[in-house]
Amino acid sequence: MDQLQLFFISFNFVTTLLLIPHPLNYFYLMIRSRPLYRSLQEKKKSTNQKNCSNRNDVSNWPLTLVQLPIYNEGQLATRLLEATCQLHYQENRCIIQILDDSTDQTPQIIQEWMQKNTCHHQLQVHREYANKHYKAGALQHGLSQAPKARYVAIFDADFIPSPNFLEDSVQYLEKNREVAAVQARWLHENKNENLLTRAIAVSLDMHFLVEKLGQQAVGVLQQFNGSGGMWRISSIKKAGGWNARTIAEDLDLMFRVQLAGELIQYLPSITVSQRIPSNYSAFLIQQNRWAQGFAQNLRLHVKNLWKNSQLTFFQKLQATLLLTSYFFSAVIFLNILSLVGLIWTNAIELLFMPPLFPWSVIPAVLITVTSFLGFLAYFVAGLRGGRSIPRAVMDVVLFAIVSGSMLLSILISCVLGIVRPERTFERTPKESNQTSDISKSWMRTIVWLFPDAVFSLILMATIAKIINVLIFWGYLPALVAICLGTLLKIGSLLKTPLPQKRS
Repeated sequence: MDQLQLFFISFNFVTTLLLIPHPLNYFYLMIRSRPLYRSLQEKKKSTNQKNCSNRNDVSNWPLTLVQLPIYNEGQLATRLLEATCQLHYQENRCIIQILDDSTDQTPQIIQEWMQKNTCHHQLQVHREYANKHYKAGALQHGLSQAPKARYVAIFDADFIPSPNFLEDSVQYLEKNREVAAVQARWLHENKNENLLTRAIAVSLDMHFLVEKLGQQAVGVLQQFNGSGGMWRISSIKKAGGWNARTIAEDLDLMFRVQLAGELIQYLPSITVSQRIPSNYSAFLIQQNRWAQGFAQNLRLHVKNLWKNSQLTFFQKLQATLLLTSYFFSAVIFLNILSLVGLIWTNAIELLFMPPLFPWSVIPAVLITVTSFLGFLAYFVAGLRGGRSIPRAVMDVVLFAIVSGSMLLSILISCVLGIVRPERTFERTPKESNQTSDISKSWMRTIVWLFPDAVFSLILMATIAKIINVLIFWGYLPALVAICLGTLLKIGSLLKTPLPQKRS
């Protein structure tokens, strides 16, 4: 055994062990979420009647903000504005803030809509303000303009809240003074638009119908997802307000608030509808931003998290798994890379020979079992999202292919999030009919695609070698799926290049 073979054997062993915790945890949360999910289903039919009877419990509704951070959203902005104007709430007790940083025709579109339509609530349009901190800066500015408000709801442009969102959320917060924020469940209005949206939808159902339900069941820190939720404004101020030190400002605030001892609750009975990115260009921007933001927050909060004396070891462990969600994808890429190294250096043959064999089988068995458990958690999420059994299986397979295509991009974004303290906040392009108005950047697209092109060539050569030597065929499905996903990603981005980066 030479040094290179030893390196790849050790590298594969370490990365294989690192892959075990996340899928195992998903399965655990799936099991723990079952009672809450059954309860949610049982109450679903009577929810509307129950809410209608209970809304009168609040005799004097507090002043509430609805913040709409807008940046070059086009007609999506007026769609959201129309929906929020129809929110049920006491007259003159709701202020809708349009926080518009747009550099295109969006302000004119909003102005024209306001001239032609009426709103049941007070409208404020904020444009002439210095904002060097993107969404965090816009939200913080809005809070400063309504000092008497008690609560604030936040909706991105691609969201549509249910009409009872304000009343249900405020009523819960009024009754539970220890809760700093509530997060609604996301529904997906375009989940059947194409194969990509189907894959993304099942992953979001996994998050909202398995992971978050399980986290609530076991009493660990809850994530605020940035949109479709409501905050107690005093809790935001107590934690230091919105901060643009990361590009995942919602995750940063969520940790600051909960590490200070306050709670965030997930209310799956309250729903908001959102549009899923429908092309790879938009999806890549979204996932890279989220991955980098999670990595930045890991660097910021993991030390204080484990030093916090108010949290149990289990709560700290679950919060760490949340912060490292995107690192799981990065580790998968490294594990695949180690597998490629094992095959090309012929070190993989040593794993089936003494003294490594049979001990080398243990990690392989563990990763096989935990991968199946992770697949089962996503499958159950698919069923809970209303899919048939065949459709759930197909959508989870689609998600595996799509997520495989993002492995290298996410690894790069995670590294950047650790080594770079700040990055320009880049919104996700949300509407396919807007793409003609967005300036494309071929240079940026090529920079992102070049590593994927190299990686796909390596995978194809490795697949050919496995087929040629007629051994280790068990590795083929994963390698083929990742290679196929990467090639689909390259083709999609060549068809729809990445937009110019926000300055």
